[in-house]
Amino acid sequence: MELTGVYVPVITPFDESGRIDSARLDAVIGSLLAAGINGIVACGTTGEAYALSLEERRAVTARIKEIVNGSVPILGGVGGMSTDQALDHALLAKALELDGLMVAAPAYCLPTDDELATHVSTVVKAAGLPTVLYDYPQRTGVSFSTVVLDRLADDPLVIGIKEASGDLDRIPLIQQRYAGAIDVVCGADAHAPTFFGAGVRCWIGGIANLLPAAHVAMLDPAQRETYTQRSCRSWSSSNPGDTSARSKPAWPCVGSR
Repeated sequence: MELTGVYVPVITPFDESGRIDSARLDAVIGSLLAAGINGIVACGTTGEAYALSLEERRAVTARIKEIVNGSVPILGGVGGMSTDQALDHALLAKALELDGLMVAAPAYCLPTDDELATHVSTVVKAAGLPTVLYDYPQRTGVSFSTVVLDRLADDPLVIGIKEASGDLDRIPLIQQRYAGAIDVVCGADAHAPTFFGAGVRCWIGGIANLLPAAHVAMLDPAQRETYTQRSCRSWSSSNPGDTSARSKPAWPCVGSR
C-alpha cells in the first residue's frame, strides 16, 4: 500500500436524536470522492469514534465501504483505552476488508515505550493489515518515541506515521532514521507547507472535510502557493482537536458526541 495524496478522516454525522445520519454520511463521502481525494479514514478521531459503540462503528464503516466501492483505499481508525478495545476495532476493519489501519496510542493509560510497542505489534499482527501510526500526544498523553519506532520499523505492515504532534523536528528525524520503512504523513494542517517542503507525499487532514478540493490542489506544486493562501485562514484558526465541531455546522450536521 502506497501512502500518497489526501486521505480524509471523515466526520460522523448525527441526527437530532443522536443517531447516525446515514443520508448525510452518504453526502459527505460523495462530496469527498467528487473532489478527487485519494483515501479515507473511517472512524478516526475526527469521526468521533471514541463516542461510538462497536455496532455503530461497524455500521458507519460498512456504509463508507459500500459508498466508496473500491474507488479509494480506506483505513480503519483504531483507538480505545486498552489493547482489547484496539483489537476489537482492528478486527472489525479486517472483517470488513478495509485496506489498512490507522492506530493511535491507547488514551489516558500512559503506556511505557515497551508497552506501546507491544500494543501496536499485537494489533497489527492480529489484523494483518498495512498500518499507519497516529502520533497525537496531546490527545493520548504519549508519543511514538524513537524507542517505540525502533521496535516497529522492521514490521513490513507498519508503513507510516501521521505526525500531529506539532513537533516539526520529528519530520527529518523520522525520514532519516526510518527511510524506506516508515513514511511521514502530514497530520498538522497548519504546518502542511513544511511537510510538503520536506518531501512528504501524503496528508491526512481533518479540515479536508470542508475543503477537499483545496487539499488535493495543495499537493500539486503548481497550485500549492495559491491554495495555501486561500486556505491558511481556516487552518491557522483551527485547533487540531476541534475539527468535528468546525466541520459539522458547515455541512450542516446536527450533534457532536
